[in-house]
Amino acid sequence: MVGEAIRGEFPIFEHATYANSCSQGALSNRVRAAVDEWIAGWDENGAEWEYWVERSEAARARFARLVHADPDDVAVTTSVSQGVSAFVSALDFEGERNRIVISDFEFPTVGQIAHAQALRGAEVVRLASEGDGATITPERAFVIGNPLVDVVQQTFLQIRLTETTRVVVAEDALDLRGR
Repeated sequence: MVGEAIRGEFPIFEHATYANSCSQGALSNRVRAAVDEWIAGWDENGAEWEYWVERSEAARARFARLVHADPDDVAVTTSVSQGVSAFVSALDFEGERNRIVISDFEFPTVGQIAHAQALRGAEVVRLASEGDGATITPERAFVIGNPLVDVVQQTFLQIRLTETTRVVVAEDALDLRGR
């Protein structure tokens, strides 16, 4: 699916520009169909826990294949904020690797979650974008992504108003394999 075919999956795009891509992004026909299926199953069979756990696991496995990961390495959460919060709250910041690196591109709650970890000993470092407001070079990310870094939160694509900006960070510039 590309272009108009993708737009056609979202009825609201027929009459509006919808820029809220957070917890209530534009509702697609496929999501609406899944919700309708869930409600119909609830009406007919009550709570279909096993069926929806299987569906969730299937989605997790498909996403894992997409990002070349093992399904056990993929967490299904209700939002990025919930996933980031669960992840960083499980870390120990009392040792030498106590740094969380965030950038100008994070959704506000992600930055707030990172800063809340300061109460637990984390040092939060904000990696500012270049003068163009759109780029973080791999070299700058590498300088800040040193062995003391515990977590690097990085947004790879963001939309500001009508401009789409690519955030440039090479994963291999951040040598975090020791974690």
